[in-house]
Amino acid sequence: MAPSCGAFDDMKRFAYILTGLVLVGCWAAPVVHGAVVLASNTWDTTTESWDAFEDYIDVTHDNTGSGNPDGFLDIAFEAGHGSASEIEAIVYQDASSFFAGGWTNSMWIEFDFFAQDDTPDFLELRFRGTTSGDYWSYLLTPSSFVGTWTTYSVMLDHSDTQWFYGEGLAGHGSESDFLDDLGTIDWLGIFIQDGSDDANRYGLDNFQLMVPEPAEYALALSALAVIGLSVRKKRKKGVDTPDARG
Repeated sequence: MAPSCGAFDDMKRFAYILTGLVLVGCWAAPVVHGAVVLASNTWDTTTESWDAFEDYIDVTHDNTGSGNPDGFLDIAFEAGHGSASEIEAIVYQDASSFFAGGWTNSMWIEFDFFAQDDTPDFLELRFRGTTSGDYWSYLLTPSSFVGTWTTYSVMLDHSDTQWFYGEGLAGHGSESDFLDDLGTIDWLGIFIQDGSDDANRYGLDNFQLMVPEPAEYALALSALAVIGLSVRKKRKKGVDTPDARG
């Protein structure tokens, strides 16, 4: 028994929807990878206003070409800094100097890091907002490959398991507190904890603030619109056209 006209219409409608979903998948997938760089520090010529809170940390621009590539931010720990109060450091930049626009949780930070002498005990991305006056820490896993550049990527979006609030990773903090502090961000930087008494050296390069490519969102929405229009036309045709069988 041959399928009825209505069955054929259903099959065609299903084919349209399936094709549209495939198109959405193909067009929307690059959103994960496509990005717009809003701000960046490459340290190819200067320190670009980065500094350290501690006086036993020497922050300079290295122009020997050993960055990733070219120059990088050279972070040197002086020998004998391993007392109980001097085993950690924060290298940072004023947020407004880095990016003067509005900070949102759709953004993320990418950067390259290396340890020349020893792997640090802890490595974190940190920022402080003026709303609470305290800082947020994202705990990273330092690479065990000394002397090798490693790329890190951190979403500026609240997570109970990844972002910690306050001194010593005291607690997670609420999502509303996180967004409030992100909206009033004061500074951001890298926290390095190094318990060694030896002189150690670290490097930072290609520090970037990124957002998804807007055009790729538009493509995905266009694909969804095509699906909706196709289904609507098929439905209208089924209503307006008399049954050929009378």
